[in-house]
Amino acid sequence: MPILKEIISEMQSELCKRKLHELYGAELEKKLDTRKPSEEILQILKALANPIRLWIFCLLKQIKMPVCLLVQILKLDQTLISHHLRVLKNANLVDIEVHGKFRFYKAKRDMLQKLLKIFLENN
Repeated sequence: MPILKEIISEMQSELCKRKLHELYGAELEKKLDTRKPSEEILQILKALANPIRLWIFCLLKQIKMPVCLLVQILKLDQTLISHHLRVLKNANLVDIEVHGKFRFYKAKRDMLQKLLKIFLENN
């Protein structure tokens, strides 16, 4: 049975190759970018995939703010918000400015622009 599965797999693969060639011609390999996304991009997407982190990021791209203000706006526990801010910081999506005993967080717009550029290039 394993040999039969292998033969069927090869036939399906060959049919697929023929269909792709028919649709796109020999230029497919030149047109298609098959590189795996960088770890940096994957980390950004994972960070923003969480609804709370996305909400925090959207707030921080408007104005910089300390955790205590985020707690009031989001109505969530301070430790939970701090955790999400740490994930955003590790993904290089936020910067921290220290003003006295307060740490103000702000979104790094350049990282979002970099991500959008990757999605929009070659289109």
